[in-house]
Amino acid sequence: MRAMAEDAVATDYTYGDVARIPAFRSLWLGDFASQTADRMAFVAITILAYGESTSSLGVSLIIGAYFLPALFVSIPGGVSADSYASRTVMVAAESVRVLIVILMALVGVDLLLIAMVLAFSSLTYFFYPSRQASIPCLVPEGALMPANATISANLILGFTVGPLMAGIIASTYGAEAALLTAAVVMAVGVVIISSIREPSICNAARIEEESGWSSLSEGLREIRRHPALWQGFILVVFVMLAVGAGSVGLVVYGDVDLQMGEEGFSILLASLAAGTLMGAILVGRVDPSMPRGRLLIVAALLSGSMLIGLSQVDTVPLALVVMFAVGFAAALVLVPFTTLLQERLGDTVMGTGFGMLSMGLTAPILVGIAIAGPFIDLRGVLDLFIFLGILLLVVGVMSLVTSSLWKGSRQR
Repeated sequence: MRAMAEDAVATDYTYGDVARIPAFRSLWLGDFASQTADRMAFVAITILAYGESTSSLGVSLIIGAYFLPALFVSIPGGVSADSYASRTVMVAAESVRVLIVILMALVGVDLLLIAMVLAFSSLTYFFYPSRQASIPCLVPEGALMPANATISANLILGFTVGPLMAGIIASTYGAEAALLTAAVVMAVGVVIISSIREPSICNAARIEEESGWSSLSEGLREIRRHPALWQGFILVVFVMLAVGAGSVGLVVYGDVDLQMGEEGFSILLASLAAGTLMGAILVGRVDPSMPRGRLLIVAALLSGSMLIGLSQVDTVPLALVVMFAVGFAAALVLVPFTTLLQERLGDTVMGTGFGMLSMGLTAPILVGIAIAGPFIDLRGVLDLFIFLGILLLVVGVMSLVTSSLWKGSRQR
């Protein structure tokens, strides 16, 4: 099934072992360029939208256009990953995104800008499932956890480097210059990813079996066949709902409860990002024999406890420590569940599985964002944290008692 997994199933692969695999190293570097350029473009687009409309409505429309495609494009993007070579899909999607970013820099009309943002964001959901589906073909099965942790770290690194670069360039030379720089960075990523040489067995599976939209129904059957997958997916949905609602709450919490002012939100997010990065680094060193679902349950219980604890914190240093712990728990959700999908799903439906995951990550975040505002107006931000904490504790305990996640199994 897997090109390299058949050679050996390692018991303890290190980050150094993963980094020495040329194809994976190219994937990581190309993805880092993509993540960084994506965040640069998002910041520059937001600045451009506000500058042209001089209203928060224009900014809201742009942000909505950036996130909305996840609900509609994730599944088609996953199906494409099962129908074509992963490298081909990634290079094609990123190449078109480069052209769109250049167009956005040259044409800054509101309605056209929104249409371009929709197209730009939609292509992201073709890139993501192909990237994740390619990893099991590039590294041994026992190295999936450190490989996924390394790729997940790009999300945090991109969020750190991209906005900083875009802000500096936009303030000095304008948002258009920041967009053109993002296009250059993304183009570098395209060149790097195009150099990847996937083992032929990775593409053979797509040819040997029926592909296309039939992979959607087959992917659903695969997920139903493995209780750990759908049980883990349910747990991930609740965690992401808490992430969406909690992010809204942090804006109010940092400004009002901690008296940090408007910049409080960014400081709290920085601590959260640091915890997520540390969690991703450490989870990649977990013993491969440990059931992945066990980490999901620990993450839900830890997140719930920390959110309840956050409601009782009124000092900035302690709040930063708690946010670090919440970020750490977030890494215990995404990296293990990504690995679980790669271990359990067949090669011909893996892209579809990650398309479903992409939609499953975004939809509950949007729901959480939608309910957080009315909840805070009615009960206050501290009660929101308590509610979310209790919700995650209940879901974690129920998963511990009623699901197969804790015991787990590595059978395919």
